[in-house]
Amino acid sequence: MRHAFLIMAHNNWEQLRILLTLLDDSRNDIFLHIDKKAIDSPPRDDLEGLLKHATLHFTPRMDVTWGGDSQISCEMLLLKQAIPSQCDYYHLLSGVDLPLHSMDYIDSFFIAHRGQEFLSLAEVADSISQTTRERISLYHPLQNLLGRRFFRFTNGCNTLQRMLHIDRLRSHQNLVLGKGANWFSITGDFAKHVVENWHQWASVFSSSFCGDEVFLQTMILNSPFAERIYHYDPKTRSGHGSYMRLIDWKRGSPYVFRTTDYKELSTSPMLFARKFDERVDPDIINMIADHVRSEQSR
Repeated sequence: MRHAFLIMAHNNWEQLRILLTLLDDSRNDIFLHIDKKAIDSPPRDDLEGLLKHATLHFTPRMDVTWGGDSQISCEMLLLKQAIPSQCDYYHLLSGVDLPLHSMDYIDSFFIAHRGQEFLSLAEVADSISQTTRERISLYHPLQNLLGRRFFRFTNGCNTLQRMLHIDRLRSHQNLVLGKGANWFSITGDFAKHVVENWHQWASVFSSSFCGDEVFLQTMILNSPFAERIYHYDPKTRSGHGSYMRLIDWKRGSPYVFRTTDYKELSTSPMLFARKFDERVDPDIINMIADHVRSEQSR
């Protein structure tokens, strides 16, 4: 199969180099976005020189802010750049993620589950909280400027909008909403559907707050591709394992893996994990890299 890896990176360049080498396979096209704010990023030639088999593409750089619709814009930029590669699967990763298995293992998994869509669904339809709904039903015009400093301004702005009965979703009464983590592995067919139909959705998710955790889930739930979602249980509304990523939200936001977590990581059935941080524990990054390479050489 052909795989497109869409990577959003903004720091930790040594571990980004390791991630790229672990994805260096002739089956892969890699599309890399480096945040415009990252003034210390490595030269393009340096990163291109790491790869012998995969093709590395650099997207135009933009300023991406936590919680802003710039997150969605960056993901759409990556998808639009990657669609011409006509891959079977499109995987969104951050620069602080790592694969937990070899490319042979990952490829075999998607061959066995061909046609299924892998994304997180933590809230769906009537389980959607008011807080989640207001991420897109209210306007968050300064989120791209405020980032994580948004709380004080947003609370006042949201209160005023509620008093004025503002509801951007009033004209979308039949819209099925979904929420989950923004990381995904989706088929080429669904990726093409997202890009081709984005003009119908862009205004719904503009000026949103953390809309990157809502837009793809909502798009798929309002499309024929909803039937293809992997591991989605409508009774429990569980998103566990549905996007094949090991992420620990119990010990952190999310937790940064360390050497003491090696056994959990190396024996996990998940395909990818986040997050790692070379400033916290560089050894676990090298340990996982060695594990993946040894699996590939078997």
